[in-house]
Amino acid sequence: MRLLMSVFIFVFVGITATYSFHSVNAQEPVDALSDLVGAKAGQAENAIKDRGYTWVKTDKSGGSAYSYWRESGSNKCVTIRTADGRYQSIVYAPDFDCETVASTESASVSTTVEGKCRLYNEKSNRYRYEGSCEIEQDKSDGRSEYKITLGNGDFYHFVPQGAKYKVEMRQGWSSHLAAKTEMGNVATFEWYKWKLSADTGDAPETMDESSTGADDESANSAVRAGQGKFDATGKIPCAQAKGQPMGQCSFGVARDGGGTATVSVSLPDGRKRAIFFENGKPTGSLPGRLVRGPQPAPAA
Repeated sequence: MRLLMSVFIFVFVGITATYSFHSVNAQEPVDALSDLVGAKAGQAENAIKDRGYTWVKTDKSGGSAYSYWRESGSNKCVTIRTADGRYQSIVYAPDFDCETVASTESASVSTTVEGKCRLYNEKSNRYRYEGSCEIEQDKSDGRSEYKITLGNGDFYHFVPQGAKYKVEMRQGWSSHLAAKTEMGNVATFEWYKWKLSADTGDAPETMDESSTGADDESANSAVRAGQGKFDATGKIPCAQAKGQPMGQCSFGVARDGGGTATVSVSLPDGRKRAIFFENGKPTGSLPGRLVRGPQPAPAA
């Protein structure tokens, strides 16, 4: 019994020492990449590849993403922690962290583009931010996660939860879920009193695949409305803002049937506003303020 206890203590101490050894080495900074700590993830990734590092995999935990790389020459494992759209740390990791397991799941694809964003506060009826932004989309297993960093430094992280999205902001996670709508190259998230639209301009491939069927006549009404392919057009009484006299605005309707449709209204200042209907009732809209007179919902 005493011999067995001695063997147990020896093995336990050995395992503890080995674990501690790996833990210390796993936090050793990678000198060759130290200048990239704090850099924007999407822009710095090519620099990592140019310096001889090969991507292995990416895991996510909480609000951070951990990407694993092999270092050329030494074949050491390197892990990069990304949060808020920037590299937070670049350190060596235990070799087993870079091991991969065969899987039938689809690979994760990440794209980052520069775009234009509008953050609208529906309670105060004004835009909180309007200008340039960085739009990052991570696609895996048919689900898309978005990280949008505004030009003023604020960021918004949208993580799929069922048919909607959990929302992380600089202040923390919101208690409200966001609904997402798309029209052409613009994705809009709406939650609580906020509406954030992200326009990728000439880079539609970064958005969900539902927006890529633009040339298909069977594409949904939002896509067809963005192309100007309407089932009906006409005029509607409208004003640019409250208190202004009513005028006439041109509109077009693209229908999906069953009371689902998208109405595109041309405003007096040249901007367009999209209004989405489901079961004959309005469910959301895209930027461009509009005050309009009483009008019936578009017939299916």
